Amino acid sequence: MRSIVIESQNLKLFNFQEVYRSSELCIVNNLSQLDLIRDNRVDFTKQDTKKIILHYVIEKLCESIINCTRSGKSIIYVPITSCYSGSELLEYSDIEAFTKMLKYVVRSIRINIPIQVFEYNLDYDKILQLRNGEQVDFSVALTNFFNKKQRQEVSLQKLKKFLSKLELSSLQKTFESEMKSKHLLFK
Repeated sequence: MRSIVIESQNLKLFNFQEVYRSSELCIVNNLSQLDLIRDNRVDFTKQDTKKIILHYVIEKLCESIINCTRSGKSIIYVPITSCYSGSELLEYSDIEAFTKMLKYVVRSIRINIPIQVFEYNLDYDKILQLRNGEQVDFSVALTNFFNKKQRQEVSLQKLKKFLSKLELSSLQKTFESEMKSKHLLFK
């Protein structure tokens, strides 16, 4: 998975949309196997559905960061204006329920995982195409976000509690040591 490196701030931006899309096939297959797609609909309010979605998204997110060879602090970039047209899960739900589910996933990551989540009103692919003034605006927004968020620390203990609550302890075992070594915790 590709990332945008901002050398001046020693940051790597990962595209949440890309992370989600890379986990989507596994999500749909698992929902189908567990008979959570009924009458061609997915109920995103069911705890089992949430667990499956969070499991695969968090797994892909951690894999992406761990497999990135560049150094720097990792930030998940969520474009506010993002469009998920063509998403397989949209075939089993309406856009409102789907959007609400994505917001839940992003909020869960932001609150419980020691990775910063930055939302901005620009598509990920357009970041590299920014002109001088736009680059300054984006850079200032990112710097302000980063400085503010550095004070708010998510502990590894909170991550363990979150993963065990969702019965995702396998993710905890798999990624705990790699996450520490990749400096995902902001201290």
